[in-house]
Amino acid sequence: MLRQALLNLSVNCRAFISFTKINYNKDVILNQFRRIKQHGGIKRFSPPGRYRMNATHILIDDSNPLHRELPIYRTGKVGTVRLADKDYKVYSSIEISAHDYAALFHYRVVEALNELTFISESKNGLDSWDEAFLPSGNIAGMMRIIRECLRHISGTEPERILLGWQDDPERIGYWRVIDPLRTVEFLGRLSDFAAAAASDGYDLEFIL
Repeated sequence: MLRQALLNLSVNCRAFISFTKINYNKDVILNQFRRIKQHGGIKRFSPPGRYRMNATHILIDDSNPLHRELPIYRTGKVGTVRLADKDYKVYSSIEISAHDYAALFHYRVVEALNELTFISESKNGLDSWDEAFLPSGNIAGMMRIIRECLRHISGTEPERILLGWQDDPERIGYWRVIDPLRTVEFLGRLSDFAAAAASDGYDLEFIL
């Protein structure tokens, strides 16, 4: 099960993606919510029974710039580096879209990858809102874990997942649609990228 972390707290917001390092400001959150409402950025739908509460449910729309400003809207990047380099340099990279970012946590890929030893300043391994490095010698293990995760992604129909919710200053649930086929395609590209990095002796840098 994905960790249900408390957001860093003036808003008492809970999230299924590991949001642990955000300094939220109530006025900023309220202003963003009002702007989304004003511009019609809230899609009404009926969430699963256990989430039917007196709350506003926002279905994230990647094409909506107001949604992309939300702190819960996260993207990332994986790059090739050489840890032995004197100066920091990224040789190539692959983007992690907001959809794929959420899918990495929803399908427990990040959780599984933490079987490996990542180097990070926080010592939290691979985690959201963090930078972590995977030495070249561990990339084969990463590719094995991705293959195992792919075997557990079943179905072809998109599904709505709850990214997180907040109680204050407005009770809001944040949702997005995850497409398993799109996730499988991304994990395939990520695995190919990692394989090429390993063959050239690069290490990997994850920015989540």
